[in-house]
Amino acid sequence: FCLSRGLGDVYKRQGGYKWYVKSGKALGPGPNNWSPNNVYVDSSSNLHLSITGNSTYGFECSELWTTNNLGFGTYQWHVESRIDLYDIWVVLGLFPYGPPTLGPDGTNEIDIEYSRWGQPQGTNGGFTIYPNYGNKIGSMAFNFQLTGSYTTSRFAWSSNKIDFWLLGGFQEIGSLTNVIYSWSYQPENPQQNIPQRSMPLHMNLWLFQGHATSSPVDVIIHDFQFK
Repeated sequence: FCLSRGLGDVYKRQGGYKWYVKSGKALGPGPNNWSPNNVYVDSSSNLHLSITGNSTYGFECSELWTTNNLGFGTYQWHVESRIDLYDIWVVLGLFPYGPPTLGPDGTNEIDIEYSRWGQPQGTNGGFTIYPNYGNKIGSMAFNFQLTGSYTTSRFAWSSNKIDFWLLGGFQEIGSLTNVIYSWSYQPENPQQNIPQRSMPLHMNLWLFQGHATSSPVDVIIHDFQFK
């Protein structure tokens, strides 16, 4: 995974993707403060998303998204992080997001998220689909425990269904080795209830409702694939 700084807050991924990186204060989600310095590539060509700071001076979060739109296909991330053990306010999101171009917030979004949403006994994983139009939301929340820091997050998006997986270790696209959790969403009237148009792809690491976390967080994305 290789990014190089471009003009302003635009980054370029080797392989053809260009990325915007969020910068600013009191912006959603959260609201939170966002620093482009919290999105970087290390000497091993791995992408990092970080939450930095402290409760005295405040925290800064991280988000990037593609300048181009991605559509139907398989999306997969190799993630190094104990996503099962985050502070209750931390959220890692991996998701295509269409608003406001494709419709209002609450439509045209496909989420993989790891968070307890402020609830100490809450679930720590979730898959969510916001519709092409209307207000029907598909969602599945689940609990999971890891024995290591390497996981594969994946969804396969087509016009009539979306399949999700969380797998242990770094797996190839198509592999079902070490499935931790999976879910298939195949609603009635998929042309309405599943996004049908291509969207920018986002990755973010942020604090629910802007609450302080107990310590800084660093997530390493070893690989992202879209096929």
